[in-house]
Order: sequence, then C-alpha cells, then structure tokens
Amino acid sequence: MLYRMFVDCFHCDCVSGHTSVSGVYEITSPVTNNPMLVECVMKDGYGYTVILQRHDGSVDFNRTYAEYQDGFGSPFTEMWLGNRYFNYLTSSWSSRLFIELKYSDASFRYVDYSDVIVSSASSQYTLSRGNASDMLRSYENHPFGTHDLDPSDCGCPMLKYGGWWDTCCSDPCGLTMPYNDPTYPFGWNCTAETTIKLTSVKMMITR
Repeated sequence: MLYRMFVDCFHCDCVSGHTSVSGVYEITSPVTNNPMLVECVMKDGYGYTVILQRHDGSVDFNRTYAEYQDGFGSPFTEMWLGNRYFNYLTSSWSSRLFIELKYSDASFRYVDYSDVIVSSASSQYTLSRGNASDMLRSYENHPFGTHDLDPSDCGCPMLKYGGWWDTCCSDPCGLTMPYNDPTYPFGWNCTAETTIKLTSVKMMITR
C-alpha cells in the first residue's frame, strides 16, 4: 500500500495544510512520538482523522481495555485508532465529530457533533458532548468499558462483545458489536434500524 509521510504532522488538520486529497498518511503520533498510519478525510476544508472504521467484520472488536486504549486494526481494513489518540484530538471544546453510516438499502445517514470531548485515561475516557441530541447524548458522562474493565460495574453483557461507553446496556446495539450477530447487533440506532441493517461506519474527528 502506498502512502505519504508527514513527519512533523500530529493529526489530519496538519496534513490538510499540504494536500486536499483523502487517503492514508504516515504522521507522527502525539502519544508515542513514533510514526503511525492514519486515514485522513478531507471534507469542507478540514482534515478529519478517522477514529473508527468498519465495513465487513474482518477485524475482531472484542478487545481488552489496553487494546482499545492503544488502538488496533489497520486504516486499510477496519480499525479503532485508540482512546489515547481520541483524547488528544478532543482535548479542547473546538473538536468536531462526524459519523458516516451506510445501510443495507444503500442509503447513508450522517451525524455531526461539535464540542465533543473524550477525557484522559485517569478519568476512564469519559465522553462529554456539546450539541449532541440523539444517540450520542445517551453516552454522555459515561466511562469507556470493555470485557476486562467494567467501570460502571453493572455487568452489561454487551461489553463481552466489544468496548464502548458503558451505559449498562441501555441500547442493545453498538458500533463495536459483532458484525453478524443478532444478539447484540452492529448498529447505531436500534429502534430505527428494524427493516434495514447498518453495513458500514466511519467515525472521524477534526478540530
């Protein structure tokens, strides 16, 4: 796979200063100071860093807390960039979260949030939001949980399938749930996704 290197760049906003072409780029991680590959989506004059990407179930999202913290997968397939990086990109109230959802009938839905913050590791990557009024609101002020670390201590069985902001199973589907499993399905809004199925998601952030 071909990609371009931007040694002094720490996020896709930096890359957008050099190019308007979306793609996978090598930048310097602000967390480890080592090279890392990220997908940059150039949209509306901004460079969005892709945090989550799923489209075929090729990557297992049933991971440990440490793996969600550091990231896993590949920008060329499916991936979670890492909670430490999510925290870095949302460490000020100027961040913007954009989610692209594609469904089995080939339709798309887009959700756009401003002023989203994911806290640091010491606060268990708790999610705060600015203008969220739908699904994201239900995750507000909840810490991030996985099967090996349940910060809410409510025993939600969903965490046995994938990590997410722990709302004690208040919504029986999620973007990190198994790709083809009806028990806790891969989805964004369970009540609305009854006749069509979510087939892919891309979650990205800019600031």
